[in-house]
Amino acid sequence: MIRRQTSPVPRCSPRIFFEMYRLQLVPILFATLAGCEGGSRRAIPTATADRATEVTRWAHAVDSVSTGMSPREFAFPARSTEGGTGRFFLLADSSIRIDIEDLGEIGKHRERYYARDAVLRLAVSSSDRYDSPLSGRVVRSAVDSVWFDGDSAVRWVDSVQVLRTGADSVAHAHGTKVRAQFLWAVRMAGTKTAPKPLR
Repeated sequence: MIRRQTSPVPRCSPRIFFEMYRLQLVPILFATLAGCEGGSRRAIPTATADRATEVTRWAHAVDSVSTGMSPREFAFPARSTEGGTGRFFLLADSSIRIDIEDLGEIGKHRERYYARDAVLRLAVSSSDRYDSPLSGRVVRSAVDSVWFDGDSAVRWVDSVQVLRTGADSVAHAHGTKVRAQFLWAVRMAGTKTAPKPLR
């Protein structure tokens, strides 16, 4: 019997994922995927791991190009006491990046969506908690990352750094929820880039 080749699941400190928001989201995420050591005994298909790495590299390139661009800002319905803002980036190759930020008295929540040809490829969200109202001093942070292939999530690293693949029903349901949030963000951005409907 020939065993299907698998790759170990990286196990990384939540601090690494938190720092990607202090600098650039995907560059640190890319370094995490490429350089984590150790890992759990659980394994995922090589194809899934390769897909995640490919998408992360692409998102890294999108971030690099976006750095020199002036985003189109748009109003986003407040989901917190301090209100929300949005920024929309459109690249020449039809890649888009949407940033959402909600500010609150006791913390902030951020979302970043990467898509190409109106198809979501990566979504990263972060929730920061302050030590006291409006202090701005973060004492706890949680990051959630979802990679997509077509309409479906293929890899999910949740807020406590548990990794699941698209074959997991919980990951599938979470991916559906995240994609719905992306569609809402696209609608709020007022872009003419029409995402493909769910199948």
